[in-house]
Amino acid sequence: MNRKMSIGVCYYLPEPTYICNEYCIPIQLGFYETGIEMGIQKDNTGDNRSLKHPSYSEYSGVYWLWKNMFSEYKGMVHHRRSFTLENISLSKRFGIYTGLLINYAKNMFKHSAITYNEIVECKSSEEYKEKLDCFLRKLPNLFERGCDIVVPKPYHFYRITVEEYFDERVGTIIMRLLRLILKKQYPNYYPYFEKTLRGSRLYYANLEIMRNEIFDEYCSFVFEVFDLLENELLNKKHYIDLNKEFALYRVFGYVGELLTNTFILKKKAEGLKVKEFTVLFNSAVKGNNTTDYSNIKL
Repeated sequence: MNRKMSIGVCYYLPEPTYICNEYCIPIQLGFYETGIEMGIQKDNTGDNRSLKHPSYSEYSGVYWLWKNMFSEYKGMVHHRRSFTLENISLSKRFGIYTGLLINYAKNMFKHSAITYNEIVECKSSEEYKEKLDCFLRKLPNLFERGCDIVVPKPYHFYRITVEEYFDERVGTIIMRLLRLILKKQYPNYYPYFEKTLRGSRLYYANLEIMRNEIFDEYCSFVFEVFDLLENELLNKKHYIDLNKEFALYRVFGYVGELLTNTFILKKKAEGLKVKEFTVLFNSAVKGNNTTDYSNIKL
């Protein structure tokens, strides 16, 4: 299917209406899990990895978009997280910073994470759709003026590094395997992976929009690493059934955030123009269930 711009919108459960226009394609993720007919594009058609959705999360939709849509610009947003042209108000920013200072003081002697990210909250799905539509209509002009990649303003970690945060989410064994894969198979990416892990900022939530040739390079990198990591996890040394093991639900969704950050840092160093936007959040709808991996032992 050909379009000038193809932005996938991830959905997991039925909603009264779906975001669908000349730019957006609503994609139902995890159809094999739910069997629910939602009347929108499913991630199990054409060239797909729908069966891997339990561990892939949004990336089953990213894979479908990569392999089945042909457009000048491609990207992925969610049914309740996307981008907005707005910035948070000064009063709200002051309140956030005040809260961070109070939280820091309360936890001064504890090794606990303090996080901060900028979002504009929508109280209704109608407001969310209107603001997302306004953003998307500005995108073609943004790309025509030289932008290459659109990402969310980064998530900030205080008191811990990105590596410490993900050690608790996916386990140290997966992090060690990921590091070995990047070092051996992707030496050009490896320095940016280490920079991501040592840092305190992360492009999060698997939100990204790119020129098609860059999106193609991005997906090739991400899914090749996914395949290598899965092979390691399924071998005799640390065998895990990724679709049955509750502990590893959404594991590649988290790994994808690290790989996205790595890719973006590398492209910035190569001189590509990366534009950051505030995250738009729809508080009127529920998210899909996710799992905390903090107590996993592999």
